[in-house]
Amino acid sequence: MVEGVLPEHVRLFIAIAVPEEIKVQVTNAQDELRQNLGRAVVKWTRPEQFHLTLRFLGNIDAQAVEQLISAVRLVCRSVRPLQLSANGLGFFPNPRSPRVLWVGVQDENEQLQSLQETMQQATHSFTDEKAEERFSGHITLARIKQIRRHEIAALTRAAERHSGRAFGEWTAHEVLILRSDLSSQGAEHIVLANAAFS
Repeated sequence: MVEGVLPEHVRLFIAIAVPEEIKVQVTNAQDELRQNLGRAVVKWTRPEQFHLTLRFLGNIDAQAVEQLISAVRLVCRSVRPLQLSANGLGFFPNPRSPRVLWVGVQDENEQLQSLQETMQQATHSFTDEKAEERFSGHITLARIKQIRRHEIAALTRAAERHSGRAFGEWTAHEVLILRSDLSSQGAEHIVLANAAFS
């Protein structure tokens, strides 16, 4: 990019950060699961990319970013800090045809679903991305590009062994508005702003 020239659009998403101690636990699970995948084509999420996404916004008009940040901060002013826990493993869309491997995230006071829905409503005018119909809090461990039947069976068995695993608990005091810069090395996530809970 030429110095002094701003991009017309920025690729953004809204997320809750994951503490380092939980990232370590999740990385350990990744290492164990890797051993069950043979020659499957899997893109493992790097620890610095572990987060709980509330809303993927895609390409946003750069001129609208400040207004977007204000809208997110307004939502967060009426939200109490979230008591979160990371537990168990799962698959999207399902274990028979896994495309995404994840760690589940739940909140003690059941505010997460409401926050996500409110955040979607507050940001819908900024994005062309389709709203999520069924939100499920999670940290993405891997995206599975190509996998054979026997590897699916091995991965499913390994995930079942972790079904009751607790990766840790934390209190979230804010959400982050992150820019996602794509390159041949993958996405780099940069914090543009934070929005504190009340």
